[in-house]
Amino acid sequence: MRKLFIGIGVGPGLGASTAERFAQEGFDILLTARNKNRVLELADAIGNKTGVKATALELNACGIYRKTRIVCGRSQLRADN
Repeated sequence: MRKLFIGIGVGPGLGASTAERFAQEGFDILLTARNKNRVLELADAIGNKTGVKATALELNACGIYRKTRIVCGRSQLRADN
């Protein structure tokens, strides 16, 4: 079974470094970000460097969380806007 790393909102710093580290361990990579060109370049670079399958998607994750209720211990946060 293939292993898959999914990075949501991956930028050029920590997200890119984390994705590359997982790729070095043999994980295929699925990266998402709002900036289509940057995430495509990043996926290409990681795939070429490590030889894993690296896929990029343009995605604005903010819309996903708009109606989500997040429960953290006893406190609840709502994102209803």
